[in-house]
Amino acid sequence: MRKWLILAFLCSTASVEAQPIWTWVDSAGVRHYSDRPVDGAEQIEVSSPQTYSPPGSTAAPRVTPAPATTPTQQTSASASTSAYRSFAIASPAADETVWNIGGTLTVSVTLEPALAPDHRIDVYFDGRRLGLDQQSTSVSIPEVYRGTHTLQAVVIDSRTRSEIQRTPVQTFHVQQTSVQNPQSPPQGPALRRGN
Repeated sequence: MRKWLILAFLCSTASVEAQPIWTWVDSAGVRHYSDRPVDGAEQIEVSSPQTYSPPGSTAAPRVTPAPATTPTQQTSASASTSAYRSFAIASPAADETVWNIGGTLTVSVTLEPALAPDHRIDVYFDGRRLGLDQQSTSVSIPEVYRGTHTLQAVVIDSRTRSEIQRTPVQTFHVQQTSVQNPQSPPQGPALRRGN
């Protein structure tokens, strides 16, 4: 075990300082490692050490947020390019807390009039467009976990791939029941055992 610790130390030092590692087998058949050459030793190449990063500790990819539009800008833009009098996220509601969704969020939007045949619905989740391009007014977003998130829905022209209209950005929260904090025991008289 001691030899492996020495080898691990030498390998980590070698990868940082780019020093050579030497190995040889003595007359008793025991393999040795050193940072200094010995008669009959071979130089070995050590690759960079393996590392472990637990899930969630890696830096999240940088996402360009959806451009914010004021209600006035949205109305003027949609009036010139769209026939939708209203377009909003119906579910989850603004600032709503949703519980135990199992990692999949269902987003529902309302449109008036109904979605045109050549239009599609897409969603910006936490500022990143998902590229769902659904013809339905209900879309499912996978991998939505505990925390506070933002949503914005958008109508896309399927032929030109251009955006026609957006909803305002909306915040919602996801909560998950913890197994370490079970529900309180039922209220009522205590049950007697043995009677």
